Amino acid sequence: MLLALSGPASGGTALKALLESNSYKDSWVSVGASIDGSRLRLDFEGPWSKGALLYDRDSSLVTLVDHLHKTILALTPDNQATLQLFVTLAATQLKKQEASWNPASLKAFELAQHNSQVFFNGTPRLAEKGVKMEGVPCDKYVTDLETGEKREVWITSPEKAGFSAEDYNTLRSLAHLTLTMGNGLFTQMGADTTTFSQNFYEPQFPMAAVLHSRGKASSQFKVLKIQSQSFGVTAFDLPTGYRNLTMLDLMRQGSPAVTPQN
Repeated sequence: MLLALSGPASGGTALKALLESNSYKDSWVSVGASIDGSRLRLDFEGPWSKGALLYDRDSSLVTLVDHLHKTILALTPDNQATLQLFVTLAATQLKKQEASWNPASLKAFELAQHNSQVFFNGTPRLAEKGVKMEGVPCDKYVTDLETGEKREVWITSPEKAGFSAEDYNTLRSLAHLTLTMGNGLFTQMGADTTTFSQNFYEPQFPMAAVLHSRGKASSQFKVLKIQSQSFGVTAFDLPTGYRNLTMLDLMRQGSPAVTPQN
């Protein structure tokens, strides 16, 4: 069920969302975001991962927390530039080794590749205006791809979704940063992010999205809840007892040499 708070939030914004694949039932992730001015905490959990991402808009510091391996990685702006280059190089190497992957890894990668292309490629057209999504007026955009696939997105303004201007700017800032750091990977997967990036500068928030393949919904994203919320002083604290990783540790873990193979 899609729920939202109409009207700007005060004190902070809490968001819950779900991203899932209709064609691959083991592919899903539950997301919870806590935003308080320039600070954001994104908690995620799925079959393959459980962790958190903390972001400070003022310092541009991104901190990644892996609950499964009990590690913490702090990404300063300099580290982010290094990571962007590393992701691009690693994506190129992984693509070359695709034929040697085991079936499960190959299926997961092909799904990610397909979804990246359907998510980013093509030019959206306005299909309907003022469509109500659980009481929140949205504009529905549809993108028809040359492959016969389709993308549907229901978009509203940040204010109608329930964001304060400060909280929304922090969320959008993180989204831009993520797109920049991952652009090399998306490009390697066949995604064209140019048009998407241009549209991304408009103040807008997606309440739901559905990707279609072969006439059927293949993946979907939906906001489950947005509400105003005040957070305690420890809401953005890091867990204790976790091992702090360096960029060198990350590069070693992400080396193509450890790619799952037969």
